[in-house]
Amino acid sequence: MRYAHLLFILLIMSIAMSVKPLTIGHMQANLSISGFGVEGQKIYIPKTEGMQTVIGPVGINYSFDDYGNRYVVVYGNYDLEFQITVDSSRIAITQDTSFPGWTNESDYLGSSQLINSDNELIKSTAEQITSDATTNLAAISKLMLWVHGHITYDESYTNSTLSAIETLKIRKGVCDEFTNLYTAFARSVGIPTRIVVGLVYTGSRWRKHAWAESLVGDRWIPVDPTFAEMGQIDATHIKLYSAPTYISYMKTGSTQRLTVTSAEYSNYTLNIISNITVNDSIAPRDMFSVMVKVRNNDRIIVTPTYLLQASEGFQVLGDPRIVAIVYPGKEETISWTVVSPFGEKDKYYLGIVGPLVDKLVEVHIDRSLPVSSIPGLRIDEVYAEKIGDKAKITVFVENNGNVDFDNVEVKAYSKDLGLKMKYITLLVGERKEVEFEFQAIPGNHIFIVEAVTGNVTDQKQISLAVSSGESTKNESLFSGITKKSNTLFWVSIGIVVIIILFVLSVPALKGKKIPFKEQKKWERLLKLGKK
Repeated sequence: MRYAHLLFILLIMSIAMSVKPLTIGHMQANLSISGFGVEGQKIYIPKTEGMQTVIGPVGINYSFDDYGNRYVVVYGNYDLEFQITVDSSRIAITQDTSFPGWTNESDYLGSSQLINSDNELIKSTAEQITSDATTNLAAISKLMLWVHGHITYDESYTNSTLSAIETLKIRKGVCDEFTNLYTAFARSVGIPTRIVVGLVYTGSRWRKHAWAESLVGDRWIPVDPTFAEMGQIDATHIKLYSAPTYISYMKTGSTQRLTVTSAEYSNYTLNIISNITVNDSIAPRDMFSVMVKVRNNDRIIVTPTYLLQASEGFQVLGDPRIVAIVYPGKEETISWTVVSPFGEKDKYYLGIVGPLVDKLVEVHIDRSLPVSSIPGLRIDEVYAEKIGDKAKITVFVENNGNVDFDNVEVKAYSKDLGLKMKYITLLVGERKEVEFEFQAIPGNHIFIVEAVTGNVTDQKQISLAVSSGESTKNESLFSGITKKSNTLFWVSIGIVVIIILFVLSVPALKGKKIPFKEQKKWERLLKLGKK
């Protein structure tokens, strides 16, 4: 999580340990929050709620903000100590609700500068992702896993802040971007969602982190799209505050240090049983399944996340993290599709990690077995949008088989706008973006998008409505100029002409250099007259 927007110095002290966060269901930790406060600095501190129980600070007066978050006001040096117990099983999900549903939680459905839940591309994408979801937990899981699987974690974005729509287009970011996009998705389809800021153990160190909470029935359910966890998320999450958006509360000159001085961990106490099925002898470059059957003997709905870890040579098709939503007394089977190595080594390994599971399976590649060719080609996503005078079609194509493709023909066709095509290579497990541009004309255009190689094909359809005389905002990240209607165009020309005549008529202004800020405004004004 980035720190620049909080305007303060943040140091988190890591402690040496070797744990796998997905296996941690219970944690006891000592947390110190210290630093220097300028002019009555407000400091947000953890409180007992959700899956955490907090003792401390002792002898300190504290208050609550409008969202129920706990804070203290400090002057000068401060050092606050807390004993925190986190128990994931305290997230007792006792009901699931129908999706889409109705809610009056307006504070957590609104759009903002970072959470663009009213953006049409955000809405249409979220609706496409949740098209077959019938419950809120299913919709939350689909949106969270989509964000986790389609956004690349890139620490070069730590010192910048991207909105949800920027993240959707750039497809990179850190925990803030993952959370912004998930939150916008969820709100756009009617699921109240709020931002959470706290600490998390990443598997190598403690650091500041952002995740979300979504409302299901009358309970706020934790959702962490960065680590693909929801519901009973791992117990290394320590929550500081939650709100409709991030709270910038640190004053210039104030500092803060968050230090986890000690921590003890134990596994989940959920009453679930997991059975793992993996073939131990496989042909080279074969497609096979790794399955986990989860039995829930608990009284609550459980939502465990399982991670498939594969040694070099394996290719996991799809996201290696999968969430199971298991109702009381029921069983669910989750599976991964994997392509095996060529078999140059004697031994290979697959690992499955999750609540009450940490198993390493040895796999042998039997080179005497015949190699089966299973070609697979899939159009994963299609988007259509009008940008300026162009109709832009964006297609994401992936190879979900065990055969590399040297020549995949990707094409987009509209009866009114014609045919465009491009050729790409696509290796096993690879996913590529292909873009087409058409000259936009008024009408409701139906595009047929197809990917073809040999006898393998996939096809999807998408529509784009272009209104006659439409005033169109450019959705591109690299343009902020909005084309105006003809009336506004001529009015702008008139204004520019008047201003130019006025400048020429005033001798004192002739030859005067326009200051930088004024020059920016002047150039912006002249652009109003350009098509």
